[in-house]
Amino acid sequence: MCGRIVVSRPVDVLAAYFDVSEVVAPAREPSWNVAPGAEIPAVAGTRTGRRLGMMHWGLVPSWSADPSAGPRPTNARVEGILDKVVFAESLERRRCLVVVDGFYEWRRPAGGPKQPYLLDLADGSGDPFALAAIWDRNAGEVSCAVVTGPSDDNLAWLHDRMPVRLRRDQWDEWLDPANHDVAGLVHLLEAPATVGLRARPVGTRVNNARNDGPDLVEVLTGEVQPQLL
Repeated sequence: MCGRIVVSRPVDVLAAYFDVSEVVAPAREPSWNVAPGAEIPAVAGTRTGRRLGMMHWGLVPSWSADPSAGPRPTNARVEGILDKVVFAESLERRRCLVVVDGFYEWRRPAGGPKQPYLLDLADGSGDPFALAAIWDRNAGEVSCAVVTGPSDDNLAWLHDRMPVRLRRDQWDEWLDPANHDVAGLVHLLEAPATVGLRARPVGTRVNNARNDGPDLVEVLTGEVQPQLL
């Protein structure tokens, strides 16, 4: 699952980090609480290199006659992704990396309030990282959905699903527009996660998508992860 992301770095910094040769994304304000339906930065592959642009978070297939009438899925489950018409062609031909500094998941302890957690790189580097995603274009609007898979073993206490993260050495294979090997792409998505994450509790202001600001990622003192029985 991936329902809220953090993208706080400027476009030029993201372009350099992801070795982008073409930038079509405009300058944007940092956000620590990006919700589905927003425009988010994403890297796609072209014949001449990588392109950084903005995509609408919520996939609308090119063949949809009325985009406002149907669902706009923000996530695509890797299990059976080739069996769903809305995802299959994009997996084969239109893949991208959604660029994030982190994302949020929520846990509701028995008898307790809903608690948000910030997930970012486990090494504490604070670097951005890449979520596997697919995209499509409808009536001039480019939209995308983040691919999700079963949760990492060490994060199953928080949520049973997590977005698929790709390492730097996997980016070329995923982004190559000439790569139509869907079996190999699914294998890449299903491989055990190697981009480790940590989960740390943050304040409940992030629960409201209208709230924003760097204070949303301030980590609460106390237990980072519930004690598991």
